[in-house]
Amino acid sequence: MYAVTTSVAVAIPVPSMLQSPASMKTLKQRQNKTFFTNVTGPQATKAGFEYPREDARMHDGDEVRLFSSTHKRWFALAVQNLSSLRGEVSLVNEETSSHCGLDAQSPRIMCNIGAIFSSVQVEVRDAGGGRVGLLVGGKYCSDRPEGIRCAIDSMPKGVAGWEAFKLVEANHSAVNLIGGRLGKVCSSRTIGIVCDRDVAQGPEDRFAISAINETLNGLVVQQTSDGDRAAVFKVRRKGGQASAKSTLECVGQGTYLSKHPHTKKIGCFSTSPVELDYVRLNGQTWWDDAKGAFRDPTSGKFFRAEGPQWGDHIDATGTEASGWQLFTIHLVAGYETIYPVVRGVNLGSWFLLEQYMAQHLFKDNDGKRLTGNCTPIDERGLMKQLNASVSKERMEVHWGSWITEQDIAWIASHGLNTVRVPLGYWVTHPEPPFVEGAFKHLARFFKWCERHHLSVILDFRGLKGSQNGATSSGNCGACGRNDCGTTWVRFLDYKDTNLAVIANLSRHFAQSPSYLGFGVANEVASSVDGKDVMAFYQKAYDTIRQHSTDTLVFLGGTFNPSTYPFQGEQGIVQESHIYYNYFKDGASINNYYNIKLAQHSLSEVKRWPVLVTEWSLQHDGGRMGFTTQHDENAWLPKFAQAQLQAYEQHSMGWIFWSYKTHWRNTHRDFKDMCSQGFLPECTASKGYASDTWWNGQRPCKYAYLDGVCTESG
Repeated sequence: MYAVTTSVAVAIPVPSMLQSPASMKTLKQRQNKTFFTNVTGPQATKAGFEYPREDARMHDGDEVRLFSSTHKRWFALAVQNLSSLRGEVSLVNEETSSHCGLDAQSPRIMCNIGAIFSSVQVEVRDAGGGRVGLLVGGKYCSDRPEGIRCAIDSMPKGVAGWEAFKLVEANHSAVNLIGGRLGKVCSSRTIGIVCDRDVAQGPEDRFAISAINETLNGLVVQQTSDGDRAAVFKVRRKGGQASAKSTLECVGQGTYLSKHPHTKKIGCFSTSPVELDYVRLNGQTWWDDAKGAFRDPTSGKFFRAEGPQWGDHIDATGTEASGWQLFTIHLVAGYETIYPVVRGVNLGSWFLLEQYMAQHLFKDNDGKRLTGNCTPIDERGLMKQLNASVSKERMEVHWGSWITEQDIAWIASHGLNTVRVPLGYWVTHPEPPFVEGAFKHLARFFKWCERHHLSVILDFRGLKGSQNGATSSGNCGACGRNDCGTTWVRFLDYKDTNLAVIANLSRHFAQSPSYLGFGVANEVASSVDGKDVMAFYQKAYDTIRQHSTDTLVFLGGTFNPSTYPFQGEQGIVQESHIYYNYFKDGASINNYYNIKLAQHSLSEVKRWPVLVTEWSLQHDGGRMGFTTQHDENAWLPKFAQAQLQAYEQHSMGWIFWSYKTHWRNTHRDFKDMCSQGFLPECTASKGYASDTWWNGQRPCKYAYLDGVCTESG
């Protein structure tokens, strides 16, 4: 439902400020993956880069520790008890130092064989309750009065009675074998193994036991309350975040977490990767971003943390991803996709009109001031007020003049690398009273940004039905005026249309090197059901990912979405809008306090990066004691530097609201504030610090306020 036209190239003067080689690429072209730990991470606290943290994302390459919240215990690795060995094993009697196996002439077990080979292998099968069945030569063994005899072909009713033995630890390398007939200790004799002793007496009663497959002698998962003993596992996820399969490598062991092939125990038993089914919680029933469950693919059973009374081990016995089958994922290291510091401006009131920014457009058909108690204050109301021919002409002139390529060149030449573009659903899905035709201007704008190496964030600000009932959504009904009808906050009633808008824009611009990200819904009202909003976000995220794997997805802070377990999440950024006049006590004349205010706001997000997508120099000056305009003007540049310092040290960066307004000399007009010197870093004489913040760079280089800072930022 949109049209694309081919734009004519316009000759634009080369920016006067010299551009570095890095600035000749967009942020998407400069992204890279870097491995972070609590040691190698940013020296200042930067949202989304805190290690360790609770985070069940399970990205490929992550290093994690697993914790049973139910039992308050960590996964640790321990040498498994000899009595717990199952499968094909070798038994060596300590007295004869010879292997035990089936006698060549009878069904007896004799311990006089010098070498291990297939006919002397003993298979230990779990029989439950700590008991085992023994098979030698493929035959089940029985504790007979004359000695152990192995001649039973099968046991369809299960191992029990005389055929149920027990293995008991004798020392660190050997076990005692206990018969099933009378519970007597078994010993090696010249006639074979006989079970008739009340207590173990000597080396003839002890059998060294080891798995034929050496990896099955490996470490078993044992729970511990000692966090220093917690094991580290490296995540392998070949299919990416969309895959439900995950492999856990036992770091430092050369093996992988798996179920023992002959028991239910979980340990580092496999030398080749074992793909587990990783199940993240369904946020619609359990809003928890830190927990997940693992299912063994062979048995179909979930890992289950047994309590101390049952040995503190992990078994594959669970039937569902809940309770004792859920584990908290502690991310201790991982690969993060990082970008240079984002520095940009919003292009407000271009594709979505806001009255206070463009009052010259809110006129009647004759260009006169609108009068009355319920005059239009949003774009839909204005378009409904105007004749179709008038609205068409007015909007075409506006789209073609509010932002031009000269503006894009100016932005690129003043140290900025990003533009955020607010728009409404009618850009791709125009319907009366909205005017059709904005999309061709948006497509032309992308070409400008590509030429000037600027990155673009599409800000879906006007969802059909309005996401907040505010004029900034462009279609809010009465927009909070009780005498003028109903205020709309019903965007979820039109989610199909809104998702179609996201799909259209994502599909069309996915291949543009300038396309950095998509803001799904600007400033959603808290009156909407939080789970319904998260469900919409999940669908929006999936829609964007259908067309691009690396487009950043921006979600607003309402309901704190970073705490929600989105399925397949990768490349999600939480937006933050920081306006000091909205803080309880407003801005302070002490700009160090202003830094702390912003830092505290940004530190509330733990798992995702944060981008300050709106801020300005607006403040509550009445509380600050300015007696003259000169006093305020002297303070404003420091106020700007305090905000820059907070945003560049503790977030991905910033986008000023807005690039321009119709009225000059406002604290929300970047171009005007820059030209007046209130944003000193935007000039060539001052300039911003390098935008590459990684590779050991100290946060002090972003200390714009006074040039110094502590090592912690």
